[in-house]
Amino acid sequence: MIRLFVVGCSRSGTTILQRVLYEQLSLVTLPETNFFGTAAGGGVLGALGARLGIGGKRPAKAHQELNKLLMDMDLIAARPDNETFAGFTDAFVASLDHLASLSGATGWIEKTPKHFRHVSLIQRYIPEARFVHVIRYGPDVVASIVDRAQKNPGNFNGQDDPDYGIRVWNKSIDIAYRYRNCPEHIILPYDIFSEKPVHSVRSIGLYFSIPAREPICVKKNEQTSAVTHRADEPWKANTKKPIKTTISKFGKIFSTSQQDAIIRKL
Repeated sequence: MIRLFVVGCSRSGTTILQRVLYEQLSLVTLPETNFFGTAAGGGVLGALGARLGIGGKRPAKAHQELNKLLMDMDLIAARPDNETFAGFTDAFVASLDHLASLSGATGWIEKTPKHFRHVSLIQRYIPEARFVHVIRYGPDVVASIVDRAQKNPGNFNGQDDPDYGIRVWNKSIDIAYRYRNCPEHIILPYDIFSEKPVHSVRSIGLYFSIPAREPICVKKNEQTSAVTHRADEPWKANTKKPIKTTISKFGKIFSTSQQDAIIRKL
């Protein structure tokens, strides 16, 4: 069973990659679970509890949220054998394995961009996990994060400050660089992917030994967005459009002095 995590800074193209992976390879997927973000949340104590394998409210909440997602797909999440962190993680894996088995797929894609913060934790509890880190030019990412926050007030509090995007991008690049020589990890620049998306995804399939999917019919292709994101995420609506190199918003959103300050921090 292929267990593939797509990670990276938000607004780097992770959802579009998820879509093409689903369309081209024998994999199933679902909207972002943020399972490890929720299960290991709560600051230092939450992270320490996850490392020590302690269960509790946060892993239980992560399991409940996964169950809600699966219920939208007429499935029920597997129950944990015990209430340790490993117990909830095993239930997470069993649930997605079952989803893949029902579809006759060879594995699954979990795409939660900020799971890049939890790569070492995921590897601890899912040793056979595979990762694709999507990286995109920093100034473009910061501009896109700010633009999204401005266009969706109330959904991304504090993200209209470019310092937020700078911090997240820097951290995601640091994590990707850390794992650059690990065989379970692929680093995928978005500009390369956007130029040759099918070739990029087929290369990922070859590297991780994932069979190609039978050609998707038009009707199924139109439904792809339903398995990559929820209806209450309008900022992802354009991910079902043809892939093309996007025009940078960096020069439109920020003044020259702001641009210089951002580039110095990235």
